[in-house]
Amino acid sequence: MTVSEPSHGRARRLLRWSERTWALLLLVGAFAGASAFSAWTHSMAQPPSEGPCTDGLAGWPRSVDPVQGLGTARRLASRKDLAGLVAAGVRVDGSVDAHGSGRVRYVFQSPPGRGPHAGGMTAQQRARACGKQTVRLGPAGLVAGADHPDHGCPSPAPEPLPDPQCGPRELWAMALGKGASGTALARAEYFHSNSGPAWSFRVGRGEVHMVVDASCKRELGPAAARRRSR
Repeated sequence: MTVSEPSHGRARRLLRWSERTWALLLLVGAFAGASAFSAWTHSMAQPPSEGPCTDGLAGWPRSVDPVQGLGTARRLASRKDLAGLVAAGVRVDGSVDAHGSGRVRYVFQSPPGRGPHAGGMTAQQRARACGKQTVRLGPAGLVAGADHPDHGCPSPAPEPLPDPQCGPRELWAMALGKGASGTALARAEYFHSNSGPAWSFRVGRGEVHMVVDASCKRELGPAAARRRSR
């Protein structure tokens, strides 16, 4: 008996160690599985980038109208409400050379609580989320970036920008009337101002800078031209 008792003790200790080890492994496995499932559900709500696409881009690639490209950009996006448009390298005819310095960025959102959501978001989180997705025009064409479903809504609640009724071509006509050089390049941004949808237009390095209303006919004063507080 004196010889076998230590052997039994060691066996019991080995059994307890084995049970604790298996419990720890099961706990780690459950945590890893939950993390993997969370990542999978998030990836389902956030599809990979799409593109490049050049279908429907009139004048591609050397003479693309940023406003005319909006429809194609919206088709690539998971969200449909226009939140902003920025075009750089805009020539005097209102177009951009995508194989040169011309670039365009379209930003889309959804109404509060609408649109794709990330897995694991609570009802309250979804209600405060508008999401955000950017589609960019570059040398390869239009490319939709990853959707950000947990991006919060601006304050006050956002209103989608209406599709522009005018654009860089009309803005250039106004800038030329102010003495801008037709050989320079411009930057145009369509955004929410205090007075409503508006265009900011800058030629060269401050050669001409103006903010005009959505009709591209009336220049706005400083207070009306200010970006709406969010």
